[in-house]
Amino acid sequence: MSKTATADAGAPETGFIDARESRPFMFLFRIYTRFLFKRRFRNVYVVNSYTPRNNRSTLYFMNHASWWDALIPFLLNEYLFRQHARAMMDIRQLQKYPFFRKIGVYSIDRENARSALFTLGKTREWLNKGNNSIFLFPQGSIKSDYEPLNFEHGIGWLAKQCTKCDIVPLAIHINFVRGDKPDLFMKIGKPVHFEYAADKKIISEVCRIGLAEILYEIRNQAYDEEAVLPVFL
Repeated sequence: MSKTATADAGAPETGFIDARESRPFMFLFRIYTRFLFKRRFRNVYVVNSYTPRNNRSTLYFMNHASWWDALIPFLLNEYLFRQHARAMMDIRQLQKYPFFRKIGVYSIDRENARSALFTLGKTREWLNKGNNSIFLFPQGSIKSDYEPLNFEHGIGWLAKQCTKCDIVPLAIHINFVRGDKPDLFMKIGKPVHFEYAADKKIISEVCRIGLAEILYEIRNQAYDEEAVLPVFL
């Protein structure tokens, strides 16, 4: 796939790949995704403390610990949140898996500052419209969920710019403690609160702490075989 063919109008010459949603594809992919998660996981658990509000958008920020993270936003939005959702993906990965464009995924090129700023600007426009959502991985790449969380500062900039948007942490953990197939555990926290006048680095740190807290909680619950958690799938 050439950059010329995928570049969005007005995007930097380095090439921005925009989402190209397809309702028929999304309908079929919804069925396939549910089947895939039920087949590959023993159970999918979701502990949810957030309900989207009318006329507000939502920025969900997640830890990035596995390949499955690319499908989790679609799964959660189709079966739980039901917003007009989009997600970012590294431009090289989106070139490799272009079908993600059809479910609302667009590119970010973290190695090109001008292109990355263009993507953040598009994201800001999206989040300043009601009932939209974005799923963001502030770590930038896959990391073990046992490593300390380290965030890039893009989330701080977005949170500061989007005053009509809920900023919501979403923790993901996978393990084999309860059976011979893995279990997927997710916890959606309450919106984080911060001063909009604060520096983006401070806001990023507030978000990082919020995600670290609920990741710690869901991981402990996952390893407690006596803990009863809501089964999502």
